[in-house]
Parts: sequence; C-alpha cells; structure tokens
Amino acid sequence: MDQSPTGCQRSQRRGMTILEVIVAGTLVAAMAGLCLQMLSVAVAQRRAREDRQAALHEADNLMERIAAEPFEELTKERAGQWQLSEAVKARLTSAELSVEIDTPPDDPRAKRIAVSVGWQDRAGQTVKPVRVVAWRYGGGREETGEQP
Repeated sequence: MDQSPTGCQRSQRRGMTILEVIVAGTLVAAMAGLCLQMLSVAVAQRRAREDRQAALHEADNLMERIAAEPFEELTKERAGQWQLSEAVKARLTSAELSVEIDTPPDDPRAKRIAVSVGWQDRAGQTVKPVRVVAWRYGGGREETGEQP
C-alpha cells in the first residue's frame, strides 16, 4: 500500500469534488440565462417585424383602394374618411392612419397620395411609421370624355 508522508492511505480520485460541481453548475446556469435572453430578444424582434409587415400590408391595401377611386373624388376631405381594418387595429397598439392627398400647384392633373400607419410597440414606445406614396394622374381624354 502506498503511504503518504503523513501516514494516510492515498486513494485514486474517482469523482468530482463539491467545488467542481458548484463551478460546473454555475457555468450551466449562466449559459442557460444567456440562452433565455437571446431567445427573448429573438422573439421580440420577430414580433416587431411581423407588426411592421402587417402595417405595411395595410398601407399597401389602402393605397390600392384609394388609387382605384375616381380622380375627382381624390380630395383632402375624402382622405379623412379612410379607416384601418379591424384586424390591424387589434394587432397594433394605438394604431393610427394618416392619408394625405395633395395636388401640386404646377400640375393640376396630378395628385400625390401618401398613406402612413403608425403604432406603439408592446413597451409603449412609438414606432417609426410605415409610409407608402403614389402619384395618380387624371384629366386625360378618358377622364374628361374628350374624343380623339
């Protein structure tokens, strides 16, 4: 038998000490915490991207409907009558719609249509709104009824 200088019997090491178990547990807990934080950030980013995509989809749909209106009906007064869909109102917190219809002074045959959708994120912070702009031209022969 091997004897140490102190007279105790030397045994081969077959396990982990309590200190090693504590260090390993601490490392595992720290890594799990980091993974959970990364997961929560990824979920928040996905949710923000889906909200932005829903707002852009709504703005695009509204732009198509507005641009399909007769040219004469594209007025500033009519712009205030458009509403967001109920689905977007339910999805986006404090969703707001802004529709602007302007006629440039140098070209009365043109109308600039701008649709923007703004909202707040789940933390209550105002998000940069999505904005879609289109130009509509009228007053041609087909609009006025002139014959070629």
